[in-house]
Amino acid sequence: GDAERPLLLHGRCHLERRGRPAARHDDLDRLPFLRERPGVRQVQEAALQLGLPSAAAVLAPEAQSTYDEAVHLGALAAKNDWHALLLVTDRFHTRRALRTFQALTPDAAIALSAPDDPRHAPDRWWTTEVGLVAVVTELLKLGFYWERYGIPPL
Repeated sequence: GDAERPLLLHGRCHLERRGRPAARHDDLDRLPFLRERPGVRQVQEAALQLGLPSAAAVLAPEAQSTYDEAVHLGALAAKNDWHALLLVTDRFHTRRALRTFQALTPDAAIALSAPDDPRHAPDRWWTTEVGLVAVVTELLKLGFYWERYGIPPL
């Protein structure tokens, strides 16, 4: 089950979903992989407050993109013999994140968790600037990943 999966906190994910963690507390003893970028330290601190052991947080300062994270996580998965991962990211990013991690960690089963983002509702994304920018940006990045890395969006 999910409790056996290393936990990957991706990008600017929100750990709280309507007053409860996006990932269960028993998931938080697994090894998360965090990209070093603005906001990641806050995500790491929130995970620590939810019970993540401090030694379990791994930052990846060299990762500049979802693709980079998947490359580095693929190496960690192979080194640690991980066969299942739990990817926590925002709702707009799930398709590209899942397709990228599937392509670069083909031996691992990947589950997704996409907690609610308090800045906008996914069923009304076009009504806010944040939602509109998120959708348009992801559509462009899906095309870029297909062209650049050969990772199809479907």
